[in-house]
Amino acid sequence: MIPGLLTTAIQPDQRPNVVLFIVDDLGWQDLSIPLHTEPTEFNKRYQTPHLAELAKNSMIYTRAYSASPVCTPTRTSIMTGKNPARTHISYWTLQGDTSANDPKTKPPAWQMEGLLPKDGPFLPQILSDYGYKTIHVGKAHFGAIGKYAADPKAIGFQVNIAGHAAGGPGSFYGTHNFSTSLRQGKPSEPSVWDIPGLEEFHGKDIYLTEALTQKACDVIRESKGDGKPFFMNFAPYAVHAPIMANKRYLSKYAGLDQREAAYATMIESYDAAIGDLVSTLQATGEYDNTVFIFTSDNGGLSVHSRAGKDDRNAPLRGGKGSIYDGGIRIPLIVHRPGKPAGRTDNRVVSMDLFPSILGYAGINSVDSVDGRRIEVEGDRPLLFHMPHFWGVNAPGIEPFTSLIWGRYKLTYTHRDLGYQLYDLQSDIGEQKNIIGSASRDLKIKMIGAMSRELQRMNAQMPISKETGEPIPMPRTQWSSN
Repeated sequence: MIPGLLTTAIQPDQRPNVVLFIVDDLGWQDLSIPLHTEPTEFNKRYQTPHLAELAKNSMIYTRAYSASPVCTPTRTSIMTGKNPARTHISYWTLQGDTSANDPKTKPPAWQMEGLLPKDGPFLPQILSDYGYKTIHVGKAHFGAIGKYAADPKAIGFQVNIAGHAAGGPGSFYGTHNFSTSLRQGKPSEPSVWDIPGLEEFHGKDIYLTEALTQKACDVIRESKGDGKPFFMNFAPYAVHAPIMANKRYLSKYAGLDQREAAYATMIESYDAAIGDLVSTLQATGEYDNTVFIFTSDNGGLSVHSRAGKDDRNAPLRGGKGSIYDGGIRIPLIVHRPGKPAGRTDNRVVSMDLFPSILGYAGINSVDSVDGRRIEVEGDRPLLFHMPHFWGVNAPGIEPFTSLIWGRYKLTYTHRDLGYQLYDLQSDIGEQKNIIGSASRDLKIKMIGAMSRELQRMNAQMPISKETGEPIPMPRTQWSSN
C-alpha cells in the first residue's frame, strides 16, 4: 500500500470501474454539446451523438482547464495530481529538449525525461495496489524514449496497448501500418512515431481510433471474469496531427475545406469510440457500475495544421501552446451512475482528476497534491506555467505564466516581463487588456498570488539570453500608476 492513503467505507465489491477518455488536442468546442452560453458554429458542425447521449446523465463542466497548453505536462499532472510547475515537466517529451528556439529566452533545466519514480505515487499505481485492474490504451507520452515512464507499465498500468514515448502517430491508417514512412510514401523504415503493438491491423482498412477501440472493448470483456474493478486510461491519439480523414465519415463534410473536413471526421471517430465502449459496458453489465470521464489534454489546434485564421476556438482566443484560453480551456463531462446530472461553471483543472478518481474508487489521499475533488466548489488561484516556446508563430504562443482567480486572468510574458490582465466574465475572448486601468489593489492581489504560487511550487523560470540569468519572478508590488 502507498503511505498516506486510506480506504473509505466503499466495500470492495461496490467499487466502480473508471474509464478516463482523454482526447488529444481537443478544443473546448470540438463537440456538438455547447459549453458556451449559446451553441457556436463549431458545435453545429461537429457530430458527436454518442457523447451527447452520455452527457444527458452526466455533469458537464463548462469551465474546465488543462494543466498546460501542451500534452505531456497535462497528462503527467493527471497521473500525479501535481502541477507541472512543481514536477518541472513543463513541456512535451520525446528525446532531449524539444523546446523551440525563442528569440529572447532559453528553457530552464526542466525534467525532459518525463515522469520519474520521485514524482509518484502515480494514479494507476495506487489503484493497482488497492485491487484495481489498470489498463492503458492509446497515447501515453508520460516519459521520453528509453526513460523510466516511456512504458506506461512503469507507473502502474498492468496492461499497455499501443502506449509509448511519442505523442502522435506515424499515421492513422492501418494500410500504412500506422507508420510515418508509409504515410509519406517511402520505403518502410522504423520511426519513433510509429505505433507499437497493433501489428494485427497492419495492411487493413482500419482507422487508428477504431483499432484502439476494438482492443479496449476486448479488454473490457476479458476483465468481466477478473472479479475486480478496472481503471482504463483510453487516449485515442486523435485529434492530434497528422490531420487525416476517416473516410467512412468524409461524405458528411463535403462543404468544408479538405483539412477541416478531415478534422471533423477525426472528431466523429472519437465519438464512435465512445459509442462502442458504452455498448460494450452495457453488454457486460458494467455500465451502471462505471464512472466515465471525457476530457482533453489541452486546447485545440488553431493556426497550426488547421485551415484558415487563428479562430478555430472562437470565441476563445488562440489555441494549443497559447497564453490565451483557447490553449487551456477544455471539455470535461463526468458520468457517475446514480449521481445528479446537469451543468456547472465550477472551475476545475486537470490535476483535480487525480483525487477525484481516487475518491470514486473509495480511496482518499491525505498527501499534499495540487488538485482537489471536482465536486468541491469555491474559488482558488489556478497557475499555468509554460517557460518554453512551442515554436508556432501565432498570437500568444510564447513563454508565459498565467494565473486565473475569480473573474480575472493575469498573464506574465517572459520575453518582455510584461503583464496582461483580462476580465474573463465580461471578455471571454481576452480582447481587452485592462492592466493599465485596473486598480492598484487588484494588480497587487493577482501578481502577489502568482508569485506565491510559483515559489510554493518551486517553479523554474526560463533563462534570459541577454543576461544568462533566470527571468525574474513576477513583482509583488506595483508602481504608483
